[in-house]
Amino acid sequence: MKAGIDLGTSTTKAAWRNADGTHAFLSSADGEDLSDRLSQAGVTRLRATGIGGCAPEGFGSSGPAGDPIEDEIALQADGVRRLFAPQCGPSGDFLLVSIGTGTSYTLVPADGSPRRFPLGNAIGGGFIAGLAAMQVIDVSELDGCAQRGKPLDLLVKDLVPLKAGTLEGEFVVSHFGRIAVPRFTPEELADGADPLDDICATIVHCAAVTVIRDVLIAGMLPGFAADDVVFIGTAVSKMTTLRGHLGRYADALGKRPHFPEKGEYAAALGALYAD
Repeated sequence: MKAGIDLGTSTTKAAWRNADGTHAFLSSADGEDLSDRLSQAGVTRLRATGIGGCAPEGFGSSGPAGDPIEDEIALQADGVRRLFAPQCGPSGDFLLVSIGTGTSYTLVPADGSPRRFPLGNAIGGGFIAGLAAMQVIDVSELDGCAQRGKPLDLLVKDLVPLKAGTLEGEFVVSHFGRIAVPRFTPEELADGADPLDDICATIVHCAAVTVIRDVLIAGMLPGFAADDVVFIGTAVSKMTTLRGHLGRYADALGKRPHFPEKGEYAAALGALYAD
């Protein structure tokens, strides 16, 4: 039996079909041994994609014959289409935002080949996990902290009170900027919350704002405009706060946000059905 495997920079993810036709998914982030689980499932060969690591040993493994980045992008797009139930996903073109260790952007047309945005972004899951580690907190705990906290970002409405209640008023002037501006006292900053919670909330908000800015820029370029935006990645699936920010900002831009279940396995699912 074959499995598709996504060799990510931070995690390795696998997808295969059970005997009853349902799909099974497994990530190294779950703390289980991939080789053992794949062997137990009866997997004997792998179709790999991704540029971040090595496939588990003990299986016949094949990968792309051409450009590995283009292969991963194409399989991600195919996997996303398969994850959406009929009539539930975008019916036309959509912008695929993959928030992995870094973040990539791809226009997936209703017909034709995906077009990768020429520039990705270094702000993604690796950024979130790295800053969490600097705060001596496991990334698995960061979302809970962020839900309790309040971002310490300096907003336009903080500097121009007349902008309060407007979209422009919610624009970020400086991430963590409220800490640097003398007018905000420690009591105002704390607002009764644990400082660590506020820091975690700011980390997640920074990532979301950066991604949405890129979505806005991509939409201004010929060939990348789309009303539907699909967000995938381990950070997206596991972090309620991140999904909330992305959905709210996408709505404000007039976009339709989508968060497919098991979206972090899109490339692995695409690899399962490749070749």
